[in-house]
Amino acid sequence: MCRTSAGRRIDHHYARFEITVSNIQHMSIKQVFEAVTGTLVGSRCLVCGGKPDAHYCLNLCQDCADELFETPLVDTERIHVAARYAGHMVQLVHRAKFAGDLAAASTLGELLARSLSDAPRRLEVDTIIPVPLHWRREWRRGFNQAHEIARAVGQSLGIKVSGTLVQRRVNTAAQARVGTKAARQRNVTNAFRVRRRASSRIQGQRIAVIDDVRTTGATGAAVAACLLDAGATRVAVWAVAQATLPAPPSANH
Repeated sequence: MCRTSAGRRIDHHYARFEITVSNIQHMSIKQVFEAVTGTLVGSRCLVCGGKPDAHYCLNLCQDCADELFETPLVDTERIHVAARYAGHMVQLVHRAKFAGDLAAASTLGELLARSLSDAPRRLEVDTIIPVPLHWRREWRRGFNQAHEIARAVGQSLGIKVSGTLVQRRVNTAAQARVGTKAARQRNVTNAFRVRRRASSRIQGQRIAVIDDVRTTGATGAAVAACLLDAGATRVAVWAVAQATLPAPPSANH
């Protein structure tokens, strides 16, 4: 099904697109109209600014979509990753994660959904759960990019999404700032828990945990562990992109 991804929560997030409280007073009526309609209907490719291809329906032109959309990078019973964290993918993730661009987040979700649609066994899940942020970080950022990605995946695939079952109880350091695989695992150990009174909604469920970027898999594994402890029958981790750990510094430096 073809959906316009950019306008899912536009009523709550005008300030995160081209119109902001600070700049609207300097915009003409024509500029305001173009900004709103561009957000709602995706009149420009999110990557290059060109004309989107209606075939993709992802707010992307054909060239950019071809670069981003590829054979799933990882596709196992427990892990599915759509693409490499490189090139245009880095640009889209940064826009979704750090610039509050919900159109970019929704497009990432559509890309992940399309990748999953080629692996129908992976769709045998009852609930999608985004990796939660600690409430302080989500309050500062104003949103959780994994939840916005999950929302797009759920709407595309017809799977319910719940962002209230699991909470991040420890305000851990950002994984991107943690250097080794072992350190990343320690960083998220016991960082997540199932919310009180949520266990009954998890028991017997097949769950997919959604994250934006997977590197070592430590975060997804930590969320999966608390869900399995609460009675989920199966937990998979779906991520948009796969990154690699930076190489350790040379002994000569």
